[in-house]
Parts: sequence; C-alpha cells; structure tokens
Amino acid sequence: MIFQQGLVGALSLLLLASNVLALDFVAAGDVLLDRGVRRAIESNGPYWPLRNVGVLIQKSDLAIFNFESSLSSEWRPGTGKYRFRGEPEFLRGLSKAGFNVAVVANNHTCDFGPEGFEETFSALDKSAIKYAGVSDKPLFMEKKGVRVGILAYTDVLNTAHSTCKKLALADPVSVKADVESIRDLVDVVIVSFHWGRELEARPDDRQRTLAHAAIDSGATLVIGHHPHVLQETERYKDGLIVYSLGNFLFDNRSEEQSKAALFKCKIENGRITSPRFIPIIDKGNGPSQAGAKEAEQINARLRGTNMNGNHLQSFQFPIKEYKTGGFKMAVYRNKISTEDLMGNKVDSITIPFKSQSIIDAAFISDSQGSTIYFILKGKKEGRLGFADFNMSTGKLGEPHIDSHIEHNPWRIYSCNLDGDSIRKLCVGTRKTTRFDKTIANRLYVYGRSNGAIYPVWFGTRLGLPFIDFAVCDVDKDGVEEIITLGEKADGSRMLASFKHGDFGFDMAEIIDPESKRTGLVGYCRDSVQVRLKNSTGRINYSGSL
Repeated sequence: MIFQQGLVGALSLLLLASNVLALDFVAAGDVLLDRGVRRAIESNGPYWPLRNVGVLIQKSDLAIFNFESSLSSEWRPGTGKYRFRGEPEFLRGLSKAGFNVAVVANNHTCDFGPEGFEETFSALDKSAIKYAGVSDKPLFMEKKGVRVGILAYTDVLNTAHSTCKKLALADPVSVKADVESIRDLVDVVIVSFHWGRELEARPDDRQRTLAHAAIDSGATLVIGHHPHVLQETERYKDGLIVYSLGNFLFDNRSEEQSKAALFKCKIENGRITSPRFIPIIDKGNGPSQAGAKEAEQINARLRGTNMNGNHLQSFQFPIKEYKTGGFKMAVYRNKISTEDLMGNKVDSITIPFKSQSIIDAAFISDSQGSTIYFILKGKKEGRLGFADFNMSTGKLGEPHIDSHIEHNPWRIYSCNLDGDSIRKLCVGTRKTTRFDKTIANRLYVYGRSNGAIYPVWFGTRLGLPFIDFAVCDVDKDGVEEIITLGEKADGSRMLASFKHGDFGFDMAEIIDPESKRTGLVGYCRDSVQVRLKNSTGRINYSGSL
C-alpha cells in the first residue's frame, strides 16, 4: 500500500474521458508513378497497383513514402538518363491507400525542370497528401493530439541544385540546426534522407554520419531510401535508423529490388513504441505482403549489425528518462533500468505483471528520498507503483504496487504548485469522490511522507470539465501552474492556466479560447516555451501546429 489513509479529500478536477495520446505511423520506401507502374495505372486505375497493401496502411494516422517521380500533365525537356513523371490524378491511388505525406527531397522531383518541379507541388497542394523536403520548411503534423515534425533531405541530385533551389540538401551542419530548431516544438522529430548508393546492401559512412547527426540533435527516427534495395536497421543512442526500406511501388528489375518493407510503430507520449516491419514483395503485379520464406529473408536483411542480434520487436524506446547525479534512469513499458554516464548498465527491475505495462512515470528526489513513481495499466484499471532509487550506487529498490484499484491512475507529474519548493505528485485518475459518485477522470495532488503518499488538497471547482491537463511554469516565476484543456457546452475547447491561491486554484490566464488541441502530452516541453520566446535558428515557426 502506498496511499496513506485518513486525510481529507484531494484536489479533484472533473475531467472528460482521456486516453494515452498515441498515433499509428507507417513508412514506405520508393514509389514510382512512371514506366511499368504508369501502364498499370492507365489500364486499371490509380489504386490498382496498391490494392493488396491498402489494408496495411489505411488505419495509420501518419503514412509517409518517398515520391520518386515528378508530377506534370505534359512532357518537358530535361536532362538525365532516368526521368520519371506521373500524372497529377495518379495521386488519388496513393491517397486512397492511406498515404498522407510524400517526401519530395530526392533526385527525381526535378526531372522536368523548374516548371515540372512547381507543378509537382501544385498537384500535391490540391490533393490530400502533404509533402516534406523543401528547404527550411519542416512539415508539422498533428494527429490525435500528437505533434510530429518531419524534415527531409536529399544527398543525391540528377541536376544542378540551382535548377530546383527549394530542395533541401543533406548536410550534417544544416541537419543539426534544423532538428534543434524544431525539437522543442513537437513530440517527435522524424528525419528522412535520400542517400547512399543504388543496389548497395549496406549503408556507407556518409549515411551513418548524416543519420547520427540527426539523432544527436534530437531526432528519434530516421527513415532512408534511394538504394532501391533493403539495408540494415541501426539502434543509435535513443534513436532508430532504418537505412533503406527498398522499392515499395516500382517496376522492379531484379530479385533483390522486389523485396521491401513497411515500417510501422506507434508514437505515444513523445516516444516511439511497438516498432515492427511488414515484409513486402512486388514482382510486377503491385506490392503485397510477403509469404513466410520471403518474409524471413527480408527480416534477416533488416535486423542489422547494431541491434545486438535482436529482432526489431525487442527494441524499445524509454517512456521517460532521467539524469540523476552520476546515473541515468530509463523507464520502459516492462522495466526500469539504470546506467552510469558512460553507458554501463548498473541495475534493472522488471514489472511483475505480464498483463500490465507502464504508461507514465515521474521521478522525485528530495529529503524524503529518491523515488521513481509509475503507472501500470491493464485492459481495465490502472495502478500506481514505485521503486526507491539509491543516488550513491544507482541501484533500484524492489517495485511496490498499490492495492487500491479504485484510484485507476492514467497520468503522473512531479509538481511544485504552491511555491514551497517541495515536489509533490499530480496524478490523473478515473474514479468517484466522496461527494460525487460519477466515475470520471480527476486530478489528485499528493505529498510524500515516510514512504507513503497522501492527498494534500481538497476538491477544487474550476469552470469547465477537462479533456486533459499538464503541469508547468508558464510565467517563469518558479511556481508551476496547472494547464487545462477544457470543453465548453458547445463542444469547443479552451486552453487555460490555473495558479494555486489561498483557497485552491484561480484561473491565471486563458491561453487559447478556441483551442484546436486534442491533448496536452508534451505541452510543457514545447508549446509553452514557444509562447514565451521567439524561436531561434534557421527555422522560424509560430502559430498552431
């Protein structure tokens, strides 16, 4: 038991039902809309080549592909041995298949000169497909309350860059500056590179340099293309690099070129979770999911040399990370681990419930001790747990799980709301209270004493029910506020901040009276900072993501 009984009430903010904010992401490799693919589309319609794989893509919230063609309604003079052109109406097939982001930073977007280049953008602007890869213009996408920043670059050109100056060129210095400029504006940064050498099965040093520069600067995922064959996957620090996904939709000329993969994952609470590959085969009849034998060949290629021999399914991104003195702590779905600053493993504890996983965590270190608190979530209820942490040795104590399933927590923050410099716990729960028997999401604020936590505030009534909440210091006065996303009677939403006063919480500011947000995960890391200071660097961004 970790809840101390006998104290009255708790801060109880009535909330609407809220789930962990997550979106489904999928990435495909090279897509061609000319030659044999053009003939197939002209004979059978834009969706026909993708008829067998639409079901693998359509349920994803964010689906990206490398657009290995230009779009133009007429043939124009140009240079280059291979020049690819699709008709603008061909986009309907890609859109129907579920794709909503095209990477245009490659060596074929400019096959038909500046006019064809601009016509490509014009056609995409008129479609349901956004695009990334234009110089100094990252693509921001928000789905289900999760904000993603996408940057795309080409390291390969068929014509002089002066012909199509808008293409974003791959350069480690520029990549670093661009990623750093947007990493605090979004939950996850994804970087796409058109790079490497055609038909090479392994990435070269240049690819690794660019990929590592992106991860070092704050990107979480790097997706590559151009080799037209599969290349390995690398785990680098806390990032994942997929060097080449191969040809997804192409008129393939060899056995190796016919093997490809879709990369799928969830982007959840600012992290990538559940990464996996779907092996794809295309032998001239359009891509489809590979059979067992070919799937094993594809998976073997993708495992890579820097995954410690593991399948991608065993690769995990931490849910939360903390640097505590001479140690780093990482919280995963099924374990909590510590290592020293050199990356050497110190300790690890495994969560004892196979049917439950960690969905959120908060770390507090003060005179009461150092403790990592976490929320376990099963199919129905959630439970709060904790493990003590030894700041001297880096060792973790035995995990303890609360026995009170009626609290049903789903979000947790470390917070200082009253200015006394003592960190407390703000816990989002779904339950009733003594005075309100309606089951609803609520916020509880707890103090700590002798290994237990206890509620420290009575219920506080605020103006609106809430969809979500966050905790951060909006006005930079050293005292944190509660940020709420409330829903009005007409269904519109309002973003507001509340400060602790003499008798609970008072509204400090209406941040956005007509908010379009669907959640507040990561809000205090990015959006509040953007409000308080102008963005600096190569990319200047303002406004709603």
